[in-house]
Amino acid sequence: MENNLLKDYFETTNNIVKRSFELSQDDINELAVKVSEDMIKDGVIQLFGVGHDLALSMELGFRAGGLVQYHIMDMRDLPLRGVISTEETLAEDYLKRDDLAEKLMAMYNVEANDAFLLYVSTEVHQVTLDLAKLAKANGHNVYLITNKSAVEATNIKNAQELFAIVDHIVDLHIAYPDQIFSLDNLQVSQVSNLVANMFAQSLTMEIYKYMKSKNYEPAVLWSMNIEGADQHNKNLTSKYDGRWNS
Repeated sequence: MENNLLKDYFETTNNIVKRSFELSQDDINELAVKVSEDMIKDGVIQLFGVGHDLALSMELGFRAGGLVQYHIMDMRDLPLRGVISTEETLAEDYLKRDDLAEKLMAMYNVEANDAFLLYVSTEVHQVTLDLAKLAKANGHNVYLITNKSAVEATNIKNAQELFAIVDHIVDLHIAYPDQIFSLDNLQVSQVSNLVANMFAQSLTMEIYKYMKSKNYEPAVLWSMNIEGADQHNKNLTSKYDGRWNS
């Protein structure tokens, strides 16, 4: 029975990934071109997600085999650096505060040629919407990977506002709720982040291919188990000193 369950899981998720990719392939390719052009201009891509939505940032930011020009804007840095207190982060209305986006932006060294890539799997929190507005007001390109069916179901007002602001959207095309199995009357195994992380890796590959087609060498981090990785990565990252968690 357990083997059948595992088989069903992989077959189900593979079908979901295949369908999502087929529906979003053109949008992923278009996003890759836009992000590539930002990187070619020495822009850093500012990654942002709240809570579980940090998953996409972690999939892209400073990973072996990934691209150097990503920086994670992390809500956890706010209390870590004493910008706000830990007690404030525990308040029920914390993510509805209207000052968090400005505090995040001020905490990092965001330059004029940087762009923003946001990930929202389920709910558009106020801080995400405010960050998108602030980035656009400052002249940055803003991109979004999301699950439209989910964000429209959970907060239609914020979702519509965000959709109107961003420069490009990649939709995961996943049903909401996104739990894909029912066991003993319990819905289990969310699939949004699995698809989003696969989109992230496909985006990286398309960016690499596009940059090479433009005779531009992408800055790719080496794994530490490769001889010479320390020096290779240091040579690449030194150009962006002060722009990561600066």
